[in-house]
Amino acid sequence: MSADARLEQAATAENPAASETVLLKWTVHHLRRDPRKGALVAAALALAAGAGWYLFGSWLIAAAAVLMLLSSTAEFLFPIRACITNRRITSTCGAARLEMRWEDVRRVMIGEDGIKVTPLARPGRLDNFRGIELRTEGADPAVTRDQILDHVRSLRPELLS
Repeated sequence: MSADARLEQAATAENPAASETVLLKWTVHHLRRDPRKGALVAAALALAAGAGWYLFGSWLIAAAAVLMLLSSTAEFLFPIRACITNRRITSTCGAARLEMRWEDVRRVMIGEDGIKVTPLARPGRLDNFRGIELRTEGADPAVTRDQILDHVRSLRPELLS
């Protein structure tokens, strides 16, 4: 089942009367933008697997090392798919799926490489761990930072002045 089909199914399951409209979708793939760094990641994966096998003599340890490195570099290796609807924001990268309803968004932070929406009303230490980063650096050419900001502004005007 595709992500669009899951979105529509979730919308009709929650409230059949309310429809969810996709306003903007885009994909960011950092590996395609800089493939030379991909070679470095591949070398690190091979080195980790070799070290796990050489030091411990176990393919299980080698596989665990590779999985840990893959999970830590997932945002670089795998495409990040973002979607803004009239009811929620979603960001998917590999097996990770982040989703937040617009009612839960308390603050919008505009950075150099993206826009972060967060449920935290005030800045604090948890800012790095809560919220969804809507990456704009290296996004599809058809989607610009201004388009994303316009949609955020239209859905939560009190957060952006």
